[in-house]
Amino acid sequence: MTHPQRRRLGLPLKKGTRRFYKVPGYSVFYQLLTRMDPEAFATLLSGWLASRAGSLPQALALDGKMIRDHIAC
Repeated sequence: MTHPQRRRLGLPLKKGTRRFYKVPGYSVFYQLLTRMDPEAFATLLSGWLASRAGSLPQALALDGKMIRDHIAC
């Protein structure tokens, strides 16, 4: 991840530095994704994707194993 990408994401500055942004680790994303409301997230994500139709890549890849383990089929 480049420095401008980290800045655009709003990542916090690492203590004791002025240019390096701390990247959240696996556990941060795990906690976030397992605690959020999947229906609300689907609604927000669908709206975001629709508002950017034509300006995003044709495909989006996600690791399905984690999703599979947390969604009841």
